[in-house]
Amino acid sequence: MTAKTSDPVLDLKEKANIECRRGQYKPAIDLYTKALARATPTTATETKRIIIANRGQTYSLWGDIYSALQDVELALSPEYTKPDSPKGLKAKCYFRRSKLRYQFARYEDAKSDYEAFERLQHETGGEIEDIAKEFWKQIQKAIKQPKDSEEALKAELIRAIDFRGITVAEDYRNSFPYLPNATEDEKDEMTVLHFDTDTERPDPGLSNPSATPLVVPFSVNFPGLGNPKRPDLTFSANIDISERSWGDGDDTLRAHLDNLLLSFNMAYGSNGFRSSDVVKYSERGGAKLVLTTEKGRLLDIPWSTKLVDLWVGTKLPRQSACPFKDLRTKQRPRVYEPDGIGLIKGHAIAISVVPKADVDGYVMFLQIGFEGMGLER
Repeated sequence: MTAKTSDPVLDLKEKANIECRRGQYKPAIDLYTKALARATPTTATETKRIIIANRGQTYSLWGDIYSALQDVELALSPEYTKPDSPKGLKAKCYFRRSKLRYQFARYEDAKSDYEAFERLQHETGGEIEDIAKEFWKQIQKAIKQPKDSEEALKAELIRAIDFRGITVAEDYRNSFPYLPNATEDEKDEMTVLHFDTDTERPDPGLSNPSATPLVVPFSVNFPGLGNPKRPDLTFSANIDISERSWGDGDDTLRAHLDNLLLSFNMAYGSNGFRSSDVVKYSERGGAKLVLTTEKGRLLDIPWSTKLVDLWVGTKLPRQSACPFKDLRTKQRPRVYEPDGIGLIKGHAIAISVVPKADVDGYVMFLQIGFEGMGLER
């Protein structure tokens, strides 16, 4: 048991450290956040830097690499890392950021951070452990991989989705852009996120190859609508949407989703959906498009939204207000947290078409589920 001090910031920091050592990462994150909230103008900058760095590492251990990167970058910013700041923590932060940037396929940045870490370790007499040396080899290997290799293409795709604010949870990064545990035969049959070019590789003529248009798989769910072939199951459909404008130039979600049931009816024939359901689950019937973000925000997406506007509008944190209404009755407490559209299992974006009369119940149902998953904190 730790003795209490007269400083609530230090008390909360120590409680957070204890929870983290116990493997209770989410409670530890909450305590670090409370410690920062209790900080005053007289709280030492170094104390805040340590708390931010510790919270970032805890986020990483918890599996939230986006919040981890946000915190380690804050800890290394001029606001918290001063010329006379202790070099030990600075070295740790550079190493942690190097590992995180590697996960985002930012290999040159990871290399630069590792070299800063190594330099600081030499300056302070710190040891470069074997695990760090092995990581350096991984960085070198990633940088040298052939540009036409599958590994290089995957790295390009990771940078492309990060450029747009689309997220992939750490658990699914190894299998991205495929579903986890997919066999080679299944991969051959599976439509995945890819560049919308003839070669399915980024356009070398662009100053930023990550801006090359993508084709993105969507899983479209219709809550409350039975599958004509399996009435006991809720109907859902998979559709690939390109960022490019084709045909009449209508590249809104409406163009892709509003007549989805009608198109399936053409295949199902007399066993298809009732005409009343086709209207009920359409824009003209008042249905809403509801998209769940990585952190559990439930956004009301207008049918007139284009993909490029969807990426920009859902990305957090942001300087301006989110253009899409959050339908939740209980808002997320941390407006500064990184958030965006997540690829479900690292593969597809899920969006729901919800009838007007069912929206409130659907939102409440999801919020109860989020509460049980700990996403409300």
